[in-house]
Amino acid sequence: MESFRECGWPAFAALAAGILATLVAITALALAVAKPRGSILLGVLALAMSLGAPGVGFAGMIWGRQQTDAALSGPSISPEFKQKIREAGYDEAGQCVPVGASIGVLPFVVAGIAIAVGFAQKGKTKA
Repeated sequence: MESFRECGWPAFAALAAGILATLVAITALALAVAKPRGSILLGVLALAMSLGAPGVGFAGMIWGRQQTDAALSGPSISPEFKQKIREAGYDEAGQCVPVGASIGVLPFVVAGIAIAVGFAQKGKTKA
């Protein structure tokens, strides 16, 4: 929970992307029994969408580092504190990567299962 807070608003964007990808992956898994071909296509879409949450996490890290650097660019902060502040800011920004990656795991796994079940069902219907 601390990582989510430290990441800031990009964590909520990653969560939204992960929820959407999870819904698509669950739909693909539900369709895998009824229409294997459609579920495979939907599973591939969900698999691609599951990479959105880690992507948002990575983008959030870059954004957080840019915000830290922008805050330290002025002369108002003494040089002896700049390095400590930069380290703290970069540590907080770096929390976005594990947050995004952990959010993207569930839809990735469910989409993979949907694709596997779709191929298995597709093989059964041809035999």
